[in-house]
Amino acid sequence: MKQSVVVNLWGVGVPGMVMVEKRVSLRIILGWTEDRYPRSNRVTDTRIYRWDELPFEKVTEMVSRKVVTGNRQTMVQVYLKRGAHVPLHSHDSEQMVYVLQGIVKWVVGGREMLVREGEVLYVPSCVRHQAEALEDTFQLAVLSDKESRVTRQGLEKHQ
Repeated sequence: MKQSVVVNLWGVGVPGMVMVEKRVSLRIILGWTEDRYPRSNRVTDTRIYRWDELPFEKVTEMVSRKVVTGNRQTMVQVYLKRGAHVPLHSHDSEQMVYVLQGIVKWVVGGREMLVREGEVLYVPSCVRHQAEALEDTFQLAVLSDKESRVTRQGLEKHQ
C-alpha cells in the first residue's frame, strides 16, 4: 500500500505520514516547478550596486536620477529641484517612495498629501498620481514590477 505525503507550509510532516524536504514540499503544495522562475533570479546573478558608481541621468532641468533595475523591481534615487513636477500618470506597479530630504506634495487617486523627510508613501498599482517638490528633494522610489521603467514623462511607466 502506498503511503501519501502530507506536509504543511513549514515543511513539517503530519504524524504518521512521510516527511519530505521543505523546499520540495512547498513546491508540491503551491504547484511550482524549477521553470517557474527565470534563470536570472538565481543566486549566481546576485550583484552589489554602489550608488556613487551608477550613471547620473539628468531627466530635465529639474529632475535627475540613478536607477537600478532587477527582474521584478526597480529602485530609483530621485533628485527633484524645488518646483519640479511629475505629471499625472499610473502604472501596473506598486510604488514606495521614501523621502530622505525635502518635502513633496503628492496627489494620489485625487487625495493630496505632503510627504516629508523620513516618511514613506505607498502608491497602489493602477492608481493615478503626480508629485511636486516643495523643496529641493532627495527620495528613493521602489517599484514592484519587472515591467517598471523610468521615463522622461514620469518617474515610472509600465511598458
